[in-house]
Amino acid sequence: MKIFITSDQHFRHERIRILAARSARNTEEMDQKMLEAWNQTVRPNDLVYHLGDLAWGDANTVIPLILRLNGTICMIAGNHDRWLKDCPDEIFQSGKLELLPALYKIKYNKTKLWLCHYPLRCWEGSFKGAMHLYGHAHGNIEPERLPRSMDVGVDAAGIYPLFIGDIWTKLNKEPIIPEEARIRDAKDNKELQQEIAEWKATLWREQNWKTGKE
Repeated sequence: MKIFITSDQHFRHERIRILAARSARNTEEMDQKMLEAWNQTVRPNDLVYHLGDLAWGDANTVIPLILRLNGTICMIAGNHDRWLKDCPDEIFQSGKLELLPALYKIKYNKTKLWLCHYPLRCWEGSFKGAMHLYGHAHGNIEPERLPRSMDVGVDAAGIYPLFIGDIWTKLNKEPIIPEEARIRDAKDNKELQQEIAEWKATLWREQNWKTGKE
């Protein structure tokens, strides 16, 4: 079993296709591309942490889509997941879908990873290297703004669900500069900007990782 993390597919959502400038002629083509990318990466026995805004519509239209996606989905609800309020108990009882709290902690390589639909400015353990994964922002927050955090949404990280090991490897190279300790005076600010510039010089983040491939 492998663990993957993703967010913000917005299946069946025509407006997001336009706003996020997704390369698809219509909603059906967009959905098919994302479904294929998901199932090319995730196997049936894998686990997917989904950080919200999976799909647009009611439960009757979304549940059949979920059943076509590989893996067990552990989901944090996003602001567009209104279909969850009418979701039948059977989908949860089947083990296909599990609903998580709005803020959820997992561990990987002895590192805490805080999962949330929304980006946080600070989180528990940030001074000790804890990481934060989020969605919602559709790639509109500069990656250096919150070191050791990542927008895992499809418009920021590519349409393939991200393998947790790849996420950890990349974030573990980033400086530990918690938001609440970043700027204290002019001297600190100058040093911070220098650190960020040095970090950006070695930054490597592909837009379309084909993760989980061995």
